[in-house]
Amino acid sequence: MPRLTARVLPLFAAALALSIPSLLTAQACLGNPSFATNHLQFGAGADATKEATTFGADFTAGSESVFGTVGVGGATFDGVDGSSVLARAAIGFQVPLSVATAQICPVVSAQYGFGPNDFDGLGTDFSSRGFGFGISIGGEVVKTQTVTLVPALSFGFVYAAGIYDGLLGQTKSTDTYATAGLALGLVVSDKLSVRPSVSFPIGLEGSEPVYGIGFALNYGGRR
Repeated sequence: MPRLTARVLPLFAAALALSIPSLLTAQACLGNPSFATNHLQFGAGADATKEATTFGADFTAGSESVFGTVGVGGATFDGVDGSSVLARAAIGFQVPLSVATAQICPVVSAQYGFGPNDFDGLGTDFSSRGFGFGISIGGEVVKTQTVTLVPALSFGFVYAAGIYDGLLGQTKSTDTYATAGLALGLVVSDKLSVRPSVSFPIGLEGSEPVYGIGFALNYGGRR
C-alpha cells in the first residue's frame, strides 16, 4: 500500500495545480481563450509522469472577473490494477496588473478520487482527496491578428490525502506541500487554445515532474 500512496499523492497534487483555470483577456494567467465575448468554456487534457496518467474534461462558466468550473476524469497507474475516477471543482477571480497585458488569478480548488478498488487482491479499496490554493501569473508576449502566445507561471499549496479501506479497517496517508508550474498557451482567434505545461511538486518525497497538454474552446456568446 505505501507504494501506491507514493505514486498517487504527487500526481493528484500536480493535477490540482495544473487544472487551476483562469479567465482573463487572452486568458493571460494561464493561456486559454478570453471570456470577454464568450461566457462558457469546454476544456480537455491529460497529465503524465513516468508511472501514472490523469485525463479529463472541464466545463467553466464566468465573467471577466469571477468564474467557476467543474470537471470529471480518470487516472491510471503503471503496475497497479484498476483505475481512479476523478471529480474536481474550482472557483476564482482575476486581477489585472499594472502591465497592460499581464494578470494574476487566485483560485481555490478541490479534487476527489475514487478507486482503484481491490488493487492489492486482498479487498483493499483506495480513494483520495485534494484541496489547493494557487495563483497563476501570465501575459501576452506575441500577438497577431489570429494567434496570441501567452506564457504563464503558477504557484500553489496543496493538501492531499490517500485513504485505504481494507479488511483491518481504514488507514489514511496525508501530505501538504507546494507546487510550481509553467505553461505556454497558443490562443487561436480568441476561441481555441493549445497549452503544453509542466508542474513540479516541491517538498514531496519521491515526486517527479508532471507533463501535460490541455485544450480549451470558448462558446456561448454574451448577450
